[in-house]
Amino acid sequence: MTGTEEPVRKLRPFIAVVMGTAIAGGIAAAIVMPRIEQVAEAHEERSRGPRAVDTVVVQSAPWTINLALDGTAMPIAAQQLHARAEGVVESVAVALGDRVTQGQPLATIAVRVPATADMPAVGAVDTLIAPFDGLITRRNVEVGANVSETGEPLFEISDVGILKVYVDVPQTLAPWVKVGESVAVTARAVSFATITGHVARTAGALDAHSHKLRIEVQMPGERLLAGSAVTVRFAVKRDVTPPMIPARALAFGTKWPRVVRIVDGRAHYVTVELGWDRGGDIEIAGGLEVGDVVALSPPDNIREGEVLVVQEAKTTAAR
Repeated sequence: MTGTEEPVRKLRPFIAVVMGTAIAGGIAAAIVMPRIEQVAEAHEERSRGPRAVDTVVVQSAPWTINLALDGTAMPIAAQQLHARAEGVVESVAVALGDRVTQGQPLATIAVRVPATADMPAVGAVDTLIAPFDGLITRRNVEVGANVSETGEPLFEISDVGILKVYVDVPQTLAPWVKVGESVAVTARAVSFATITGHVARTAGALDAHSHKLRIEVQMPGERLLAGSAVTVRFAVKRDVTPPMIPARALAFGTKWPRVVRIVDGRAHYVTVELGWDRGGDIEIAGGLEVGDVVALSPPDNIREGEVLVVQEAKTTAAR
């Protein structure tokens, strides 16, 4: 044993005692300090008395919600026309933007039927005709062009007499969307003039990913070009209405939306499920009932069960 090791060996029991004392002190502090803080908070509360909070009585939300959804106006019907066999375009009877009627010839194509064991190769003429009344909204063909059934479409024909718009309604409102309901359609393309349309059909089920209901709105196409960006506005009238609170009644500080409900003068935290956001007010899908009293702008340090002085309850302002 060296001269250096001997003093260290003698000090080891002392070091162990010191370390043990420090660890025990740390454990004691971890246990005692929160208790001390609780006692201090209770003493502070007794010295200042119960604090006052503003409250609001939970009311029913309005029956109707005004909804505005963006979409794109599209033709009620559109079809791309391809060559049905390989050949050469002999004639084109229509131009871009022409109005055509069902059965009207659009172009002729000289095709050559391949020879078989029983028949030599022969030439034929294939005529493309309009499948319905509409406009030629695409023309990708010229006389003399070589075409085939696998090539690009020669024409696109669109029926723009009626336009349709697909929009997605949130699941909280989807049950009350009715087929045949009138809607107002506005677009920048017509200086935001209002065009009256209607709900033509719905998907009948929510999308599994977005949880929204797709609906088809139809409207006259005289004043609006297909492809225009539009806003569909309509009023959703519900059979039942949920509770509603001001947005400032929500308590922050946790990942779950909560409110402070006042029962017999004491504070109780309640986790709520948020519904339709009305801006200043929020509908509640679960956790509260009409008639409950909740704190407005609740302080972050309100404790569960704390006694509060409740200011005269105010009624929510329906929006």
